[in-house]
Amino acid sequence: MISVDVERGAKCPPEVLALWVPGGGYAVTWQLLNPAPPRRWSIEAKGRVRELNLKRRLEKKLPLFASMFAEQELARRPDYFAGKDTPTPVEKANPS
Repeated sequence: MISVDVERGAKCPPEVLALWVPGGGYAVTWQLLNPAPPRRWSIEAKGRVRELNLKRRLEKKLPLFASMFAEQELARRPDYFAGKDTPTPVEKANPS
C-alpha cells in the first residue's frame, strides 16, 4: 500500500500508478487532507425541522389524528422540539 500527498487537481503520481494492477483488488482513491469543519445547525433551525419532521411523519401514518398526537408529543418533550440536545429518559416497559 502507498500513500502520496498531491496538490488539488494534480494527476495521479506515476509511483502510485506503477503499483496498480487491474483486477489486483486495490484501487486508487483520494481523501481530503483538510476538510472543512462541519456546519452546525442553529438551535432554532433544529427545533423547527424536528417539529416539521414529526408532523410529516404523523400526517403520513395517522392523517386523521396527526394534529392531536403532534400536540401531545410537543407538550411531552418541549425542550427537544425547541432544538435543545437534552437527552430524555426512556420509559421502560414492565418486565414480566
